[in-house]
Amino acid sequence: MVRTAIVSGEYLTNVGIENLRFQGPGISDQAPADSHDRLADGIAMRYVKDSWVKSFTVLHQYDACVDLENCHYLTIEDNRSLKPIGRKAGGHRYTWRLEKDVSH
Repeated sequence: MVRTAIVSGEYLTNVGIENLRFQGPGISDQAPADSHDRLADGIAMRYVKDSWVKSFTVLHQYDACVDLENCHYLTIEDNRSLKPIGRKAGGHRYTWRLEKDVSH
């Protein structure tokens, strides 16, 4: 996993994520279905523009396949969310989550 920090108000540009598969843990005694001790989002992007996510698959997450906030001009295509685990209410198990200030 790569996490990149940026200075507030600046955007990362030309970020491409392609051909990845993430798999969170299945249901077990250590990670029951309603546990938050598992994969939350497949990809979370903040302050990114002129970028893309293509051919991405995530399994067993409890929130979103792709979660965007303060992002602009992104292409999201050919992505899959398979077998999400967790509550079916309260903002969980969305394939896409577009939070504040997201535009095409």
